[in-house]
Amino acid sequence: MRTRTKDPRVTASAGTSSVPWRGVRLYGVRMKSERPFPAALFLVLFFVSVMPVSVLAAKKPSATPSVPEPVKEKVFSPKDFSGLKTQMSRRVVVQGTIVGMGESKTKAVRYLNFTKNYRDSVSLVFFARSGDGAFTKEKLATFVGKKVRVGGLLSEYHGALQIKVEAPEHIKVLN
Repeated sequence: MRTRTKDPRVTASAGTSSVPWRGVRLYGVRMKSERPFPAALFLVLFFVSVMPVSVLAAKKPSATPSVPEPVKEKVFSPKDFSGLKTQMSRRVVVQGTIVGMGESKTKAVRYLNFTKNYRDSVSLVFFARSGDGAFTKEKLATFVGKKVRVGGLLSEYHGALQIKVEAPEHIKVLN
């Protein structure tokens, strides 16, 4: 004969002490054990065994990063304003011959130009503080008169297009 306890979820057999977990349902499964931990452990192990392998086998990051295959980027002409303006605030690659160089009055910004008038083409901009001192006037002067391919972030400054070059490795001399 079964007796009712104060909690309607819990039942106990007559003549035995009332065990609070006996007869309780956990996630739709009736707990038959007097100890809830083994039954809960069984549920966890059961659900893990029926999970897809892809969830359990999360891919660990490798110690050596994989080298992505090079992406074929479109190479723009420095005078291609219509094509370059569609790429505003993106990384672009430009190829052409450097005609001149200069420096701002504050000497904080240096630049290389593909044409005599900087408004006729995109300019390459170098901040003196970036590049760990790699953008000195002497080093930038070596690019004048050479055909280069340069990648960097395209932006507009006072109506003129410019490419911000972050590192010397972004400039490749072609001839």
